[in-house]
Amino acid sequence: MFGQVFLSVFEILPFLYEQNIYPEWKIRAKLYGYDDTNTVIPGALDIAYPISKGSRTDVNLRHFRKHNRFALGNDWKTLSRVWHNYFLIPERIQKSITSSNDWGRTLGVHYRGNDKQTSLWDTNAVSYFDFLAVIGDLISQRPDLQNIFVATDDPNFLEFLKKRIQLNLINNGVPNFHYDLCSIEKLGEKTDSAVRDCYALSKCSIVLVTSSAISAFSKVLNPELEIYRIAASKYFAGIPYFPVAYIPIYVAKNPELAKVISKLMVGDWSKDTASRKFRKSFAFQPVSIWKNIEIRYRLFRTFRNWRLLLEWRSNQ
Repeated sequence: MFGQVFLSVFEILPFLYEQNIYPEWKIRAKLYGYDDTNTVIPGALDIAYPISKGSRTDVNLRHFRKHNRFALGNDWKTLSRVWHNYFLIPERIQKSITSSNDWGRTLGVHYRGNDKQTSLWDTNAVSYFDFLAVIGDLISQRPDLQNIFVATDDPNFLEFLKKRIQLNLINNGVPNFHYDLCSIEKLGEKTDSAVRDCYALSKCSIVLVTSSAISAFSKVLNPELEIYRIAASKYFAGIPYFPVAYIPIYVAKNPELAKVISKLMVGDWSKDTASRKFRKSFAFQPVSIWKNIEIRYRLFRTFRNWRLLLEWRSNQ
């Protein structure tokens, strides 16, 4: 939902924002929603503005994205402002997060199991013990932390941490794996659970995550959030995978753990030469600009290779 549905919507928000367009939304998803139409927006998110009562023109999101899609970057404050101009976390979700908890002294962790442990084109698998080592390294530096909020789709990881972490453990429950089909009655629970975990992570003092948009979106909700990732976000679609790719990489103090982090980051987009154009700080740019840059880069690289080949032949 976050990495496909919400991201697909987010990538057109800069155009709408700049054109001062505030539409009525009806976004559906195959695996999420609240009724037999699988509508997620509105529902998983509230609309942040009143809907005008004028005439309506239906616009297909897929077709609209072809000409109005933006690449999103790492200017979190600007991106958060654009997002919140359109969408808000529903009040029922906010109220479901316990207010008595001291979030200011809470470490949030998100361990994405299931598909993320085998999707080597996307990221690298993180073992329970590797994540535990990173958590221990961070806790040793932050004696003020008293709680740990755990978001995960892997119940075994939750039990693993319960036996090994001394901090007060908080959890919203383990949601269904997102590819699991469920009844219409449970569809809303599954959808709310994903949004609730993201919102709770955004309230934590500091957050550690594997590669997953659900936890990375917490930085959109709270641009001041201190958050780090411990697994690679690979360059597989010509654009870094927002928002995961722009979450800073955790820097371990322990030399042995630093080697583990380095191994988990093999193939990360930040190490791919083709992604250099995205490393500068920016909020958003039209995808067409990046495509033109990519074409020029490929032409330059082809010309350079031909020139080197000709020079080599002339020297034979």
